[in-house]
Amino acid sequence: MNTLILAAGLGTRLKPVTDFIPKALFPVNGKPLLQHIIEKVVSSDSEKPHIVVNTFHHAEQIHNFVNITRHTWHATLSVSDERPELLDTGGAVRRAMSLFHVNGILSAPILIHNVDILSDVSLPLLRDSHCGNDATLLVSQRKTSRYLIFNSTMQLAGWINLSTGDVKSPHADVKLLTPESFSKDTYATADGRYTLYAFSGIHIISPNLCCEMEKCGNRFSIIDFYLDHCASYRICGHCQPLANIIDIGKMDVVGNMPDIVSKITN
Repeated sequence: MNTLILAAGLGTRLKPVTDFIPKALFPVNGKPLLQHIIEKVVSSDSEKPHIVVNTFHHAEQIHNFVNITRHTWHATLSVSDERPELLDTGGAVRRAMSLFHVNGILSAPILIHNVDILSDVSLPLLRDSHCGNDATLLVSQRKTSRYLIFNSTMQLAGWINLSTGDVKSPHADVKLLTPESFSKDTYATADGRYTLYAFSGIHIISPNLCCEMEKCGNRFSIIDFYLDHCASYRICGHCQPLANIIDIGKMDVVGNMPDIVSKITN
């Protein structure tokens, strides 16, 4: 499968390490985060995947890593360099799309994977769940303040910040929801019409929805893009309840969760 690894971020939560190396090369259990993601993608694909890594912060170091290791993987590796402007998640996908073209056409879905997400999620199961969808978002019910709102058939309906009460949605009834509308135990509304899930940073987008990105500017959020199109496209959530998903975004995460990190990365 086509895969875009989002590795352009500034890594501010991992300072001061990221003053010297990009977040993608932050070591976990003796390997850079980027290597963990590449290995997972390659081992999950029976064919030879095309993997694109986007870069911005300390871009030369990621270019060097790709150039040195590209013959190690049963995969085709290339780089989408965002310099001189960081393009946000949606702009990153838009910029990288042409690298997946075959004869000038994007004909297969793109798996998008944040470089700082380590998991034991089944990527083949996620890929199978994408059948018939325009986009499929891996989600979970972890504790956070910002959630995506899905209807009873797991189609994306909106977004809410439980701390501020802000809601984004193309649907009038969803815009009326408040933090108090959702049970703290079930994450659902009393009538069961809507349920909250946290986005994992792993998702699949199909070519037909990618085409809509051509109408966007250079820099935009992929979540805002999904919210703008969820009323007219089939954008669905996929949950693997037993999976471990860890955001390696802070210096203390690896130290505080050594057993889970070791299980995922070994």
